Parts: sequence; structure tokens; C-alpha cells
Amino acid sequence: MKPLNRFPLWLFVLLAAVPALADVDPERIEDEETGWYYYSNVTEAQINDLATNQNARLIDIEIHSSSPLRFTAAYVKNSGDYASGWWWYYAATIADVNNLLTAHNARLIDIERYIDGAGNERFAVIMVPNTGAQSKSWWYYAGITTAQISSFLSTNDARLTDIESYDTSSGRRYAVIMIRNAGEDAAGWGWFHNTDLATITNYMNNNNMRILEFEVRDPTTPRFDAILISRNFHTPQTWWWYYNVPFSDIGGLAAQAGARIVDIDRYEVGGNSRFNLVLLNNSSALTVQMGEILDWGRDGDTGVYLREINGSTLASLQPDFQFEPASTIKATHHLHAMRDVMAGNISLATPVTYSINYNGSCPIGGAPTTTQTLQETLRRMMVNSDNAATQGIRNLYGLAAITNTAQNIAGMTSTSINHTLGCGSDAFANPNQLTLRNAGELYERIETLQILDEPTRDTYYSLMQNQDTPSPWWFTTNLEDLVDEVAIDLGIPDAAGSYWTNVRTAWKPGGYTLPQYGSQDEFISVAGIVSLPTCARTGTSIRYRDYVFGVFVHGGLDNSTTINRVTEAAKELFRGAVAQGLASCPSSVIDLPAVATDGLLEPAFPNPFNPSTQLSFSLDRGEEIRLSVYDSAGRLTAIVTEGFYGPGRHEMTWHGRDDSGRRVSSGIYFAQLKMGNRVETQKMALIK
Repeated sequence: MKPLNRFPLWLFVLLAAVPALADVDPERIEDEETGWYYYSNVTEAQINDLATNQNARLIDIEIHSSSPLRFTAAYVKNSGDYASGWWWYYAATIADVNNLLTAHNARLIDIERYIDGAGNERFAVIMVPNTGAQSKSWWYYAGITTAQISSFLSTNDARLTDIESYDTSSGRRYAVIMIRNAGEDAAGWGWFHNTDLATITNYMNNNNMRILEFEVRDPTTPRFDAILISRNFHTPQTWWWYYNVPFSDIGGLAAQAGARIVDIDRYEVGGNSRFNLVLLNNSSALTVQMGEILDWGRDGDTGVYLREINGSTLASLQPDFQFEPASTIKATHHLHAMRDVMAGNISLATPVTYSINYNGSCPIGGAPTTTQTLQETLRRMMVNSDNAATQGIRNLYGLAAITNTAQNIAGMTSTSINHTLGCGSDAFANPNQLTLRNAGELYERIETLQILDEPTRDTYYSLMQNQDTPSPWWFTTNLEDLVDEVAIDLGIPDAAGSYWTNVRTAWKPGGYTLPQYGSQDEFISVAGIVSLPTCARTGTSIRYRDYVFGVFVHGGLDNSTTINRVTEAAKELFRGAVAQGLASCPSSVIDLPAVATDGLLEPAFPNPFNPSTQLSFSLDRGEEIRLSVYDSAGRLTAIVTEGFYGPGRHEMTWHGRDDSGRRVSSGIYFAQLKMGNRVETQKMALIK
């Protein structure tokens, strides 16, 4: 059998019209949040099982080894903006590929060439339908040279979307996929072969591009083949690329970026697997904003979390990363003690004797001692962050009991308490561990009265940093400043004072400088709850929207810079929520009763937005409703939902599309909630 690469084979499809790229290949272009997955060194059965079990589809396939045949793969959830028919095949000849494309009326989105165990050239491919909104002019070629690639690109007026290079007896050859670069599908782009990183990077920076496809040519030099694409024509604001990454690091890099894999390339260095990665934002706009404030982990691992209780998660960056929390973890000690009070086993007036003997910030036991009521001991632990008082609580109950309450009562299954708080050398040798999701679970269960009754919950909050603490610490003052700023921005500065009077918060910060870690020795965090008033349209009542939140920097370089990033992120995390609440309120809310109102359509959040926004409404009784979106000319754009809804609060998401599924243009839109003869409207802005 003659080597196929001597005879370039190609497939040609010509269409009358080509839709916008973001609607054609969203898996590598759009940044709408979705589920995603990746595998390496797996069998065909494992590839198919994950696709079936997770309702996912392949977007990139790599040959890990040809004998035995194993794969590396990346997937996207096959739903929403990313829903598509698809097929994948391996061990195929070019003739097989052509027949399959014809049978499915499909086009390729990925092609991988390999030599099987019998020495035959074979291909693994991924296909999607080339019909309807997904159709486009496209071509693929195998066994061609760089000169031929350039010639075909010119002849077809095309750009590359996939490139695979390989050595043959005739020299270096390529398998490529290209599409017509014209009309709405046109984009600025470039490609490189056998090129160093500096050249690729400089070209990207000078031409405002990002990597679409990234293949290793020579890992020792290193040199690469790459396809670049303009960043100006699609929605993603944030992307990352890496090379020479061990498999064990991939998940952490993606989590820190709040991103998903859109291209993965596996190769070997010294017999070990290494990977090139291209990642695209997979987070909400608010998460991206927080990531930028926290510097995306370039200076320590970073994380942020904001979730509305009985609502949605609004920001989430590394919520499951186990960071060293310092004093933030004292909320678990506080919970255990207050549950003991709630059970009647102890009184807040019970005296507690503990050592106040310190070595720096580390309580070391022995004389002198102090005796305080349990209430005062808890206040010192939570308001003043007194480490001796914390050790007094730990000695009173025992570490095992506190840990059991945290893990089994508060649901903090990824949390561990391992050392005496305030002792730096202990923190280095045996760090405590907390996740933002665990902290959120703690405060959510407290707020919803799952683990404390209402009087005990209110006492729990009162013994922490809160809106009423004398000489409050930074988050309280920053949040109050934020209310003032937003009120001025909204043109209602007189509303700030009375609005702030109704805000409720309880929070706990923590921080260590641990020189044993070297230059990255700063560990700063905060977590807690914030309740913001939202007023009825009639101005006769308010209700609260409750949020749990957390921010951390784990291993920052500089103390003041690390603290500034955490404090700024914690403040900006609430700007949209405060604006939403303030905009709904009259100039004075001090005397309004805190109850819900029938049929309240809340302001859209976020607003302005891109690409989606949340629309929420509350009903006191079950009712037929219709929630619609109209453009600025009063034309119906989309029906978000309609039908019978029961009492309570309901949340919907409008994804910026009309009823035909097309993305709408930037501009002013109006959300309209209709209930019988009653109609409520909220203005919102889509900005691209």
C-alpha cells in the first residue's frame, strides 16, 4: 500500500450562505458557562461512557498511544448553546472518512492521523452536521505540505481551524481542516508551523489574537504549529494557554482560570506525558471581574464565591480549592459552642478559664490565665480574632467534637482543623484546610435555620463582626461605602443611610504571613453572609436577599498587595446586588415591614449584561404568568417562560436570544411580567 500522504485527498462543500461563527462552532468560540470534561490514556469504551453518562460531546480527540489504542479527549456538555449532533470515529482510512461524511451530511471539526499497530495509516475524526444553522463552506486535506496548505488557503479564500503535523518517509506532512473566511464567518487569523513561542506570542500581542489550535512540533527546542484567531469578533474576554503541563496540573490550571479546555495536545518528554492546553473562559461576568481583581492566580492561588441563598451562584472561582484559612475557620468553633448553648448544655454566662500566654500570635498555654463568660470568650474569638480565646474554646470542647460539627452538621466535608490557630510554624507544618463552598454551606445552613434555631442564629451573628460592631473592621466599612457609592451613581444619595440601616451582615476574616513558604507566604481570606433589602414596588414593604460569600488568596507575594486584592474583591462582589436592591427602594426604608409582595418583578441581574441575565419574580399565591422580553421599539423579542407558577420566588435566565434562538443585538430591552390584568416591567441593557 502506497503511503496516503503522497496523494493529497480533500473534500469540498460549497454553500450559498454561511452563518456567524459563534453560532456554528460555539465549542471553541463562545464563553457561555457549561459543563465540560477531559480524559487521557483512556479506551474507546471510556470515551463513549462519559459522553453518554454526562450528555457530552467530543470537541478534541488525541491519540495517546496506538498499541494499545488509547485516547486523550476534551468534551463539552451537549446542551444549550453547545447542543449539536455529532459522531466520532477512529481506525478510519481517508476513504472511510469520506463515506462517513457523505452518510451523515457532516463536516469535520477535528482530525488526528496515526499509525496503527499493524503499521497502517489511520485517522481519528470528530464530525458535526453540515446542515441548517451549522452548515458552512469547508475543506479538509491529508498528507500535504506547508506550501500546499498555503495554496489551498488562497484558492479557497479560507482559514484553518485544525492542524495536525507528522513525519513521513517523504518528509513533514499535514492534515488540516479549513473554512471559507468570508461574510459573517470572516475573522482575522494567522498560522505558524515549526515556530518558537516568542514569535507566536509577539504576533498575538501585536495583532490582538488568541490561539485556536496549538500543536507541539518539537518539545525539546521547543517549537510549535499553531492557528491564531482574532479576539475582536466573538464573546470570550479571557483565555489562557500552557505548554509542558503534567496531567496532574491540568485540573488546577482550569479551576484557577474558571475556564474549560478547548484544545488539548498530548506528547512525550523523557517518556512522560506532557500537554499543551488552550483554555477559554467558562465563568460568569462577575466571576471574570473578580478573577481580574485577584490577578487570576499569577500571585498566589485565588478564589471567590457568591451565592444567593435559595437562588443561584453568581460568582465561583475555585470554590473547592482547600486553602489555609487562618482565623476564617473560627466560625466552626463558634458554631459548635452555640449549638451547645442551643441544646441547653451550657449557658452564655458560663465562665471559661483559658491561658493568655502568647509567643507572638501563638497561644502556648500556662500562666497567666483569664476567666470570661462563654459569651465574652466567643466575642473575643470572633470580633477581635483572639487566638487565646479560640484555644480556650478548643480546650473546652476538644478538636474532635468541633471537627465533627463542621463536617457532619455543617456539611463542611472538605474542611479540616489541624493546628493551633495563630501558630505560624504549625500552620506551615500542618495547615488547616477550608473551601469557599464549605464556608458558604456553613453560613447558608445557619441562615436557613437548619443547624441553629432563630434566637441562637441571631446571637451567633451578634458575636461576630457585623453591621453593628463598634469600630467595625474593613469589610463592614467597605460595604457601607459601597452603598454610598451606588446610591450616588443611581442619583438617590439620600437613600443610602436608611438602606444601610437595614443591611445585615456577619463575617470572619483570617490572615497569616508564613515565611517558611518562601516568597509566596501571604494567606488572606474572608467568608460570611450579607442580607440586602429589596423593596416592593409600592414602597410599602421590604424583603431580604441573603448571600453567602468568600474570597481567598493562598500564597500571595506581598502582604499589602494580597490584602488589597481580597478587600477590593469582597467589596466589588456586592456592587451589582447592592445596585439591584437600592434601585427598588424608596428614599427611606427604615420603617417598612420585611415581607414579600405579590408579583414583584425584580431588576435584572447583572444589568448591563452579556451574554445572559437573571430575571426573578415573587408570587404570594399560585398564578398564571407570562415573562417576556421586548425591544426598545416595543416588539416582542422572546417569551422567557409562561404558565402556572406556585407561590414563592422564581428565577429565570434570558440568554440574549430571540424566540428563534438567534442572538440579539446590543441595545435596550424590557422584561415584562404579566399576571392577569397586572403588568410589571424592568429595563435592561445588553452590551457587547
